[in-house]
Amino acid sequence: MPTKKYELTQYEINSIESICVFCWGRLGDVFIRSPIIYALKEKFPYAEITIVTDPTAARAFNPNTTKYYIFSFSHLSKNKTRSFLSGINKIRVLRQKKFDLSIDLYGGGSSPLVSYLVASKFRLAFDHRIKLRISNNLLAPYPHGINHWSQSIGSIIEPLGIKHQQISTDVIYECDEQNRNQVKYMFNTSDTFYIGINLGASTLDKAWPVKNTIELLTNISNRINITPVIFFNPGQEDISEQFLSLYPRKCVSLKDLNFEQEAAALERCDIFITGDTALMHLATGVKTPVFAFFLETRPESVQPKLNPFHACLIEDYEKELIHGFHQVKNKIPVSVAITEFIYFTKNELNWPYN
Repeated sequence: MPTKKYELTQYEINSIESICVFCWGRLGDVFIRSPIIYALKEKFPYAEITIVTDPTAARAFNPNTTKYYIFSFSHLSKNKTRSFLSGINKIRVLRQKKFDLSIDLYGGGSSPLVSYLVASKFRLAFDHRIKLRISNNLLAPYPHGINHWSQSIGSIIEPLGIKHQQISTDVIYECDEQNRNQVKYMFNTSDTFYIGINLGASTLDKAWPVKNTIELLTNISNRINITPVIFFNPGQEDISEQFLSLYPRKCVSLKDLNFEQEAAALERCDIFITGDTALMHLATGVKTPVFAFFLETRPESVQPKLNPFHACLIEDYEKELIHGFHQVKNKIPVSVAITEFIYFTKNELNWPYN
């Protein structure tokens, strides 16, 4: 069995000119990993970096601005022989590139096998699973005690001389001028605050009810001039349509926009109201302040430190602690949301309420 090691020499680090990053997962998962890839680019500015990710998650990297080569590849399910066979061609393409380094940021499913078959010179992974230890020849200790996921997962690159503290907690996404210009006409009123609204979520348990959102916005609109900007989630378009049919005042609808256009629209919003979703991470990426409802999860593992961010939640003191934190209740009264929204926008964003 090849020798396993936990660090590279400076000579070996300096020899790295091509990097393959296995970054499978949902869109939100890939957004969380974007600061890790950015830190890699900072460390290896002249290296060619290839990001291997699922087709739907490739949107985490704007094709018009990204500095990386995005290799679309549905991750191989260990229970689907057909999926594996269809991926052999893509594995062959990656193997032919003869990467100096590959990094497994996914660490599950068939990623150990793919890492082994791609056969980079150095194959970096965490050391907590037997398959990972067998398939890779450069290991990082599995993290403990690092709360933020970007930095926790990012500790995998410490053998390359990058400390996890150097990795940003803020998602990185760059809009392009073409899409900025295409959505500019939607934001042509100067005396209003544009409030981005995301009503969907990966599961409806993580979404705040439409009627509550309408009540919140109605209350805010009586105090200051606002224009809601309504985002549409694939497969959950009916929720946004319901809002548009019930909200009595002017809105901006982003229906039929592509993802890059949505990102450019989100960049123009003064604040974004959302649940714990991929679009929440995108808002941080485009540096739009976020007011996020946490109805199932806690914010500590995903909360940015630089971008203005408010986590609206109610702790449940009757349930046992998980990892030292109270669990959250899955209902937040409108009155609580109104109070916290006004406090955040007035004191952190300097909104001039009546």
